[in-house]
Amino acid sequence: MKRCFFLLFLCVGFLGYVSSAHALTIAPLRQTAVVEAGEDMTISLFVINETDTPFVVTPEVDAFVIDEQTGVALFGQPDIAKQWVTPVEKRIALQPGEHGQFQFIVHPPVGTLPGAHYLGLFAKSSAGDGQVGVGSRVGSLFFLHVAGDVTELLVQKDFSFNTKSIWQRTRDVYIDISNEGNIHVVPTGKIVVHNWRGKTISEIPLNTKEEKILAGGRFKRTFSFPSLSIFDIGKVEATLHMQYGLTNQLFTRSISFWYVPLGSMVGVFILLGTFVGMVWFFKKRE
Repeated sequence: MKRCFFLLFLCVGFLGYVSSAHALTIAPLRQTAVVEAGEDMTISLFVINETDTPFVVTPEVDAFVIDEQTGVALFGQPDIAKQWVTPVEKRIALQPGEHGQFQFIVHPPVGTLPGAHYLGLFAKSSAGDGQVGVGSRVGSLFFLHVAGDVTELLVQKDFSFNTKSIWQRTRDVYIDISNEGNIHVVPTGKIVVHNWRGKTISEIPLNTKEEKILAGGRFKRTFSFPSLSIFDIGKVEATLHMQYGLTNQLFTRSISFWYVPLGSMVGVFILLGTFVGMVWFFKKRE
């Protein structure tokens, strides 16, 4: 499925919140921009010194990925897009209570392919002239999209149970989904577990925190469902119902296993032993 990045820009926009380090406050917390290859766009980052100490603030550009297991942003990543973002101001001196602004010129080179890049625009503080202090940095997430056709594509890498034992009453289901499109998506949905009679055993929400899968990233999670009962003996099936993207693409997969409670087998052996014993007893009497 392909869509124009302009639709994403209208849907996502940016959030005008603030973020604080020990010394600085910045706004906005998150920004999204759609830029044509070969064209310029200016992005602003506002900085306020809310302490009683003068600070010198310098700009930084970094790249991040999302941790596949926790959904946390991990900075310090390689991305050529960092070279496309140039700060106009090299440093700003802020007295206590003063505010300033950094401007970043964004310029994807001509010929850059459409796609998403995930950056952070940081304000790094250090003590002012003649002052002694510990520096810190605080940043804004910057979702940069090079304009063009959008490809939304999630591919299942793994969907399996943690054990193949037919006796196990409790088990986990593991999911590994790869984003092979050129834009981030937020998957939603659930895993429905039911027995051979069609009775639902459990419904597990898939992505309650609405975490993004970045382009080229993975979504790896392990989910547990409640203990099975003796009434669930037989085939048990887990079905993944997931939707994602601007047009709510549907993604459905099913896996199954056979469950045989140990208690039921003990009962079978007792009945079998009783039957064999009775046959042997009556034959002996003859």
